[in-house]
Parts: sequence; structure tokens; C-alpha cells
Amino acid sequence: MLAPRDVEKLTNLGIVLDTLPAGPSSTGIGGRARTRVIDAILTLDSSSFPLAIAVLEPSGPESSHIPSIMGRDILSRYALFLEERTGRVLLLDPTEANALALR
Repeated sequence: MLAPRDVEKLTNLGIVLDTLPAGPSSTGIGGRARTRVIDAILTLDSSSFPLAIAVLEPSGPESSHIPSIMGRDILSRYALFLEERTGRVLLLDPTEANALALR
């Protein structure tokens, strides 16, 4: 899901929020929000995933604080590690994760 502030950064690529097709409404802690949909290809290192990305429509000043998020449809393909000492988040592909020999 892309937050409105991140979509604003894409306008220089010719992506205009109002011209995107309407998507399903999104429901979260703050209530319901309208979305738009854009087809994209997400590339992480050497892996690429075609997907439809939901884009939140701005709903007022509070929407400027909403972060963009990556969903489980992508994260489930990787081993996710949070390394708190250095503040890093690591996404390892299955080969990299298997090489760690964790039990």
C-alpha cells in the first residue's frame, strides 16, 4: 500500500492519482479510506514481482502521517529479520535463509 505522500513523489513520472482506477476501500484503525490501484513491478535484489498496488487517497492532514507498507503477499516469500542492535531489517531469500542453519 502506498501512502499519499509517497505518490506525490511519483508525479514527476507522470503518475497522477486522480487518473488511476478506483480500488477497494481500505479499513484500518482510523476507519475506512478510499484507494486507487496502479499496476507495478516490485524488484528486491534479483527478484521481481508484478502486483497491483493500492494507493490511499488523501483524506485530510492526518493522511500525511500514514506510512507506505509492504504486505504479507511479498514478505512471506522471504525470511524477515529485525536486527535491533544496528536498526536494520533484513529480507533474506530462501537460499540465504537456509545457509544460516537456524534451528
